Amino acid sequence: MTLTRRYRKNLKGGKRRKRKTIRRKRKAKKRTRRRKMKGGARMRLTRMNRQLSALKRKIRKRQRGGCSTYKCNYPSNVGEIFTGIPLNKNPFLPDPKYGNSNIRSRQKGGGLMDDIGLGDVLLNYYKGTNAISNQPIRYKGGKPLMKADPMYQPNLSAPVAAKITPNVPQFYNVSSQSAATNTIN
Repeated sequence: MTLTRRYRKNLKGGKRRKRKTIRRKRKAKKRTRRRKMKGGARMRLTRMNRQLSALKRKIRKRQRGGCSTYKCNYPSNVGEIFTGIPLNKNPFLPDPKYGNSNIRSRQKGGGLMDDIGLGDVLLNYYKGTNAISNQPIRYKGGKPLMKADPMYQPNLSAPVAAKITPNVPQFYNVSSQSAATNTIN
């Protein structure tokens, strides 16, 4: 139904608004029908992915830190200026506490010998027992037990490549003599 000027003039504010919204709803319905016919769910998914990637780009742009120019206009003590607290160049940082536990107890390990400073005695004891138990194993031709020394890490030690320094002056003398024989008479 087309609206003529006279018909529009006769409509009061409320009726006029109602007609506009009805028309708008009809247009929206037509659009959705067309969309469903064109692509369906798959098309809507690709559109959503496009919108999502655009949003991610926008967020990434917004999250970039630092100054807008390469040469920052702020002085080196900018943190002190904003917060009022000077930079602590020698902070006391205690050992971090393991917070993912419900148990309130001290860290275990070491034992009494380590606590009183006799850890080397304990280490030597372990080395001695390993040496005694290794004798029958080695006699039978087996592999020895792993060393007790915590500093022995076979997987971390790699063989050092042999470095040979070239004798450059000798190479120069030999090549210059061979080049001298090739001169034109």
